[in-house]
Amino acid sequence: MAHLIKLEDYISRYQFDIYRYPNQFTRLKKERWDYFKAEWQRIKEEPTFSKLLFDKDDEEEEVVEETNIVKRTIAKVKDWYKFKHDPMFFSDEEPKDNRFEHIQSIEQLKQMFLDEMFDSQIRWASSSLLEQSHVSPHYRHDRWLRFLVQKLPDNYLVMHEPIFFIKQAPVDMGTIIISPTEIYCIALIEGKEASVDPKPISSR
Repeated sequence: MAHLIKLEDYISRYQFDIYRYPNQFTRLKKERWDYFKAEWQRIKEEPTFSKLLFDKDDEEEEVVEETNIVKRTIAKVKDWYKFKHDPMFFSDEEPKDNRFEHIQSIEQLKQMFLDEMFDSQIRWASSSLLEQSHVSPHYRHDRWLRFLVQKLPDNYLVMHEPIFFIKQAPVDMGTIIISPTEIYCIALIEGKEASVDPKPISSR
């Protein structure tokens, strides 16, 4: 995942220390992924409350007295369970965070993680420790920007639509990608397939 270091003319923490913050974000990203993976695995392996109540225990059938005790205990817990889930009783309860419960595969988990990291990249590229820029909402839905940030490797830096001042005159740019060995200046041309003529411009 590339580092988004600049958006338009928004203030960016990277402009204060370009060496420190990419390393810091990479470390925080790794810690966040470890949390995502551990939480998802915990929820997958954690038995549900209803499963604990209604699953049959083979060992209970071997001892009659123990079975009777367990049955009486489960009956009491079932009554409590029905009462606890009465909507009249829990109408004011806040909903729990269940975003990991609907993730079925590691690929879905990775995409959810990348989407969260993309939002973090937007925040880092538009704020410092003491100042926060007002970001245009369309950047969070910019598919081109999201694609670049999520697909390029960690050692790439991205400047999206930066504004440079040349002799005090503002100059709007497209997208600048800084790799370890090269710098790419990209202008996105939207259109249908084959709508742009790939032939080079004549030198005459």
